[in-house]
Amino acid sequence: MVPFVLFPLPVPLLASTSPAPLRGAILAVSVLHDIDLTVTSDGVRLDGRPPVRLGWPDLADAARGVAPQSAAGVRRLVDYLRARQLLVAGTAADRVGPGSAGAPRPYAVTVGSSMHPGPGWAQAAVRGGILELGLGLSGLRSACPGVVFPLPEAAGRHAGVDLTAAQADAGRYLDAMASLAVARFDRRPADPLRPMGDCDVLTLLASAPYRAGLVAGSATGGLRAVAVPMRDRGWADLRHTDREFLICAAAVTPPERRGCDRALLVTREEVTVTPWRPRSPAPAPARLPPR
Repeated sequence: MVPFVLFPLPVPLLASTSPAPLRGAILAVSVLHDIDLTVTSDGVRLDGRPPVRLGWPDLADAARGVAPQSAAGVRRLVDYLRARQLLVAGTAADRVGPGSAGAPRPYAVTVGSSMHPGPGWAQAAVRGGILELGLGLSGLRSACPGVVFPLPEAAGRHAGVDLTAAQADAGRYLDAMASLAVARFDRRPADPLRPMGDCDVLTLLASAPYRAGLVAGSATGGLRAVAVPMRDRGWADLRHTDREFLICAAAVTPPERRGCDRALLVTREEVTVTPWRPRSPAPAPARLPPR
C-alpha cells in the first residue's frame, strides 16, 4: 500500500475555513444571542420571512481575521447574521431605499478604535487622519434598539447591496441631519453636542456642513476644539473641560459607545486630535536645613 502525504494547511487558513470552529461559534450565537437558525451540512439557515441561507464560506468570510469562537468572532457573526436578515428580508429596493427601516446609515469611527470594522469597511476618510466614514445599520444589537452600529462589509457584499448607491444615500441623510444639528447649535451654543436622527456626534463631525457650522462663530477664526469622549455627547466649549475629564469620561463609557479621549481640533475641512501637552512637574517641596 502506497502511503500518501497530507500537507498541513497554515494555521490561520485552517482556522478560517474549517467548519468545526464555525459550528461552535454559530451554536454560541444561537444560544447566547437568541438568533433562530438551523445548522445544515452546507451552512446555516436563518429562520424568518423569508429564510436566509448562508454557506460556510460566507460565514468564514464574516469572521475573517479573528478566531470564530473568540468573543470578537462571535460578535462579528452576530452582527453579520442580523445584518443579513435586515438587508435580505423583502426586496433589496424596499429594505435599503431612503427612509426605510433597514436603510444603511452613515457611521463614523476613529482610526484605531475597537469598534472599527477593519480594512475594506470605510467608504471615505475625513481629512486629518482621525475619522473614517462608512455604513452603519440600526437593529444589529438587541440590547441597543434604534442605535446604529457598523454594517459588516461582508454582509452588504454578500446580500448584493449596491454599496456605492447606499453610501450616496447615507451621505445625503448625514448632510440633512447636520443642517438640523447646526440650527440647534446656533440657537443654544452653550448646550452639549447631541445626536440628530440616526447620526451620533462623531458621525456628525464627518459632515462638512456640520463642521462649518461649529467653526462659524468661533473666536479663533475657523478653528474650534471639541470634546467627544462618548458618541452620544460632546462639548464645543472646553473652558470647563480638561484632559483628565476626557480620559475618565471615555474610560467609563462602554467601548461600543466610546468616543475619543483627546480633544479634537475641527475646521471646515478636517478633524484631527490635539497633541498632548505634558504638565509642568510640581515644584519639589522646600527642604529646611538640618538643625
